[in-house]
Amino acid sequence: MPIVSYPAWFEADFGAAGTEPTGSRGTEVWVRLDGAWKHVHLHCSVHTPGVNPGS
Repeated sequence: MPIVSYPAWFEADFGAAGTEPTGSRGTEVWVRLDGAWKHVHLHCSVHTPGVNPGS
């Protein structure tokens, strides 16, 4: 069962109010069922550099 973990950095666009850079951490779980890979779980959490463990 593969587990994939990654940081995601992006910028939210609020139009006239401006943009906000932010980041998160994602974890996905995949399983092979009937010969095909199926994505069975996704978890995302806010990432604050220097605050969250593993930063």
